[in-house]
Amino acid sequence: MTREELRRTLARLELAGENIVVHAHLPGLGLGAPGDAHALCELLVEAVGSGTILMPAFTSGTIVAVTSESGTPRPPLAPTPFHADLPADDPVAEVFRHFPGTLRSQHPTHSFLALGPLARELLSTHRDNNPLGPIKKLNLHRGGIVLLGTNLCAAVALHL
Repeated sequence: MTREELRRTLARLELAGENIVVHAHLPGLGLGAPGDAHALCELLVEAVGSGTILMPAFTSGTIVAVTSESGTPRPPLAPTPFHADLPADDPVAEVFRHFPGTLRSQHPTHSFLALGPLARELLSTHRDNNPLGPIKKLNLHRGGIVLLGTNLCAAVALHL
């Protein structure tokens, strides 16, 4: 998909002024070259305009499993402490994290990014015991879900 095709696709979604949570998977869009994640983020910001974009910025580096997937005990490990500069697991979220004005919640494993007028409000209730707080807040503002190159399995809102 070219940048112009992606721009037209986003325009057809009529996102201007909307408050949305975005789940994007570059290979599902036929993308993955250097700069594609940045281009996608730029086009999303352009398409949403005065609305607000919410995006998961989950970090698996803060999780230490005591057993492997096969059930074998692992040696003791120290998890990486969460900090605002901890890279997101998803390349699109990692690029979006660096956009001017983007805020990040402080949840140690399920942080969210937000950019736009509702950013602070959407992230305001995000606590360890409320990992989907930003999604709940978005729902109160009649927010939408945008899936780009992925399917409903990626939509964290389904966990509400």
